[in-house]
Amino acid sequence: MTLRPVQSSNVVAVGYEPDGGQLVVQFKSGLYRYDGVPQAFYHALLAAPSVGKFLNTDIKPRYPVTSIPRVILALNVRVADTVQVTEGGRIE
Repeated sequence: MTLRPVQSSNVVAVGYEPDGGQLVVQFKSGLYRYDGVPQAFYHALLAAPSVGKFLNTDIKPRYPVTSIPRVILALNVRVADTVQVTEGGRIE
């Protein structure tokens, strides 16, 4: 999965894996995976005027979330870099 940078004051990048409906969100505070998210919601998130508001109203209350370990910070990954997140939540 590749994370795509987004324009947001709190969200750095998002990515989506259609098999399993995994939405990965890199907030400034950490990396999280939401499970069972329909692909239409991912596209709506990318098109939303406010990514943070969409996450707060349409994603967070509906889908289970898992925190992904902060190893991404140790890798010193910049927003423009490509980040691969495996199905198990491992960052490559």
